[in-house]
Amino acid sequence: RWNMARTGRDFFSKKTWSRLGPLMGLQLLWLISFQFLGLHTVYSLLVLAITLFVLVLMRHRLSENQKIELQLQATVILMFSLSLGLSPLYLETGTILRHTFLAFSLPAAFGLGYISMTIFKLDRSKLFRWMMHGLSLYILINLSFTLYYYAPFYRFLYAGQVIYVNGEVYPVIQEVKWLIGLRVVAIDVAYMNFYLTILSMPMVAYVINQMTVKTLHHDRVWIFPTIVASIGVIFLPTWMPLILALLFGLSGWVIVRLPRWHKQNPKLFSSVYVIGLSFFVVMISLFFIDTFDLFGMATWIKQFRPLRILLDYRTIESYQSVLRSLPTHLFGGFAPIIVQGQYLVSTQSLVFDALHQGGVFAFLGLVLMGYFFIRHVIRFGKQVKRLSEMTLIFVVLAFMILQTFMTQLYPYVREESVWTPRLIFDEPLWLLLMFFMGTMVIIPTKTVVNVPKQTQEIRPRIKTPQSTSHHQ
Repeated sequence: RWNMARTGRDFFSKKTWSRLGPLMGLQLLWLISFQFLGLHTVYSLLVLAITLFVLVLMRHRLSENQKIELQLQATVILMFSLSLGLSPLYLETGTILRHTFLAFSLPAAFGLGYISMTIFKLDRSKLFRWMMHGLSLYILINLSFTLYYYAPFYRFLYAGQVIYVNGEVYPVIQEVKWLIGLRVVAIDVAYMNFYLTILSMPMVAYVINQMTVKTLHHDRVWIFPTIVASIGVIFLPTWMPLILALLFGLSGWVIVRLPRWHKQNPKLFSSVYVIGLSFFVVMISLFFIDTFDLFGMATWIKQFRPLRILLDYRTIESYQSVLRSLPTHLFGGFAPIIVQGQYLVSTQSLVFDALHQGGVFAFLGLVLMGYFFIRHVIRFGKQVKRLSEMTLIFVVLAFMILQTFMTQLYPYVREESVWTPRLIFDEPLWLLLMFFMGTMVIIPTKTVVNVPKQTQEIRPRIKTPQSTSHHQ
């Protein structure tokens, strides 16, 4: 006989969600990444609605520390996303109401990942594995469109050839095809490099585990993403994903080995650390001296040729231009970025783009968000037991580093929307990153704002003369 109450308990049981979790994760990824019918706004709002619905019904399952941690993280993410969403650049692509709701979708995705671990107790490894497979399938579709339009190895077939559209010249080997909704558009190959690098992280984690740790529980999360990333590197006109994967692998291997090296030779390790930190401080100081010409030392510094070449580099000058315009554009806007006589729309760095587009509050939110995310990654890394969990760390770190130094704000080419930015609200990996970070949150015994427990009055035990004589 069917029992409604029993059916409800079975639906919210750990066993049911451990089975449905990977399927739901895959469907969530496809809805957001594939942007079926181009309704990305609808899918983002769907994430917001699901998170609010679950929190209203099941917030009692969270402890006070968990609630405070979730509120703090959501506030920091919202500070960043709302400051960008209401900036002049973002408002050119939509209304205030649309961007306000989309700004709330980023902390909602973080909350959805958080409650999936704390309330529904989903299997993180299975969920991450299915999401990586879904992302790999999505990239494989885009690779198929690209190879269909241009043919394999078109880095050699069309080397030096260009396409003329409305009098403009576009090199063939600098573009790939990308599926957005039901429309295939031309995208800069650098945009594909970002995704292929993310897909190469499972292989990097697998190799580092084989070379150093050798204690993590193996799974096959790395096979399908590695195959797709290899297809992209072999057939597309780019080697950048391979180069970045090698750099990430070398950095990961060094980080894993650092504790052992420190124990073997602590004096040498300390010396290298002090030298590296001093060099970093000196270079940052020279950067700000040249930016604002402090004490009139900028001209004197550039008399040294290596420093002049470094400080006059186009990317560095774009950073400096944003900082110079900060006093007159505290809340963002279209402060001019003029480098070597050319107007730039992006610095290709999320840090300085946030400062340029969203102002001080967007930058502050980004810095706080980065601090909390790194804190969660370090805390989560101490409890890693499976290869998929180690891969999750590499994926998150690769995303953060690539966005810091190689973000692609205007990836379109040969389209009417060539000057339309691909904003973070339109980028599916941002929602996926927020979801992953929510699953990685480990609540310690003391959080950033720890809730004091009620203390009970402790009365000292006083021995009576009778008990003393009896003991004697």
